[in-house]
Amino acid sequence: MLRLPSRRQLSRFLREKIIGWNPLPVLVLRLLAAALWRRLLFRTTVVAITGSVGKTTAKEMIAAVL
Repeated sequence: MLRLPSRRQLSRFLREKIIGWNPLPVLVLRLLAAALWRRLLFRTTVVAITGSVGKTTAKEMIAAVL
């Protein structure tokens, strides 16, 4: 079973690994920690669609398949 890190563990990781080389504002780090925690909480499929034409069509086709 996958054990999810706590918010405190994620915050500590971000402080130690990211702030050490890039002084990001605290708000951005907190938002990033919340996003990472949420992403780990729900194991879903993530599909990135890029380009300038056909994104909506591709999104609908992929959604129908998944």
